[in-house]
Amino acid sequence: MKQGLSLLLSLGCCTISQGIFLHPATAQVTPDGTTNTTVDANGNNFTINQGDRAGNNLFHSFDRFSVPNGGSAFFDNNPDIANIFSRVTGGNISNIDGLIRANGAANLFLINPAGIIFGAGARLDIGGSFYGSSADSILFEDGEFSATDLEPTSSSLTDEIRRKLSQTVI
Repeated sequence: MKQGLSLLLSLGCCTISQGIFLHPATAQVTPDGTTNTTVDANGNNFTINQGDRAGNNLFHSFDRFSVPNGGSAFFDNNPDIANIFSRVTGGNISNIDGLIRANGAANLFLINPAGIIFGAGARLDIGGSFYGSSADSILFEDGEFSATDLEPTSSSLTDEIRRKLSQTVI
């Protein structure tokens, strides 16, 4: 009886581990609807458009953000954008195994409180700097771009924050 139970537990653990390790998360770059971000998918390649603009800054908000090996996430921003601020709000780790790129000399900020994992195939093709963090939010002098508190008063870019950001290039 002990051998049968031991074998059954071993097979169960093997099956569970195969389910976890042999089936990696599928690629997903999906907006969460809190900004005007749109995503066009072509296989494992994602083109990220629109977003919310404030001066030379562009804001994107994603439910999921993962890029597979051989895939890409292309922030198709106007070349005059100085900073792209992106957050992931869905509670899932971002697995970056492909290419992340943007137009011009924009700096790219990516926050995901659940974490960001860069694999061996991860690459960046951006003209500015890259900042990736498991931070909950990006704080500005007069507001916050939060990945955990999606109440309109704290995460949306109010008119006052938009006005101040449009006057300042970070």
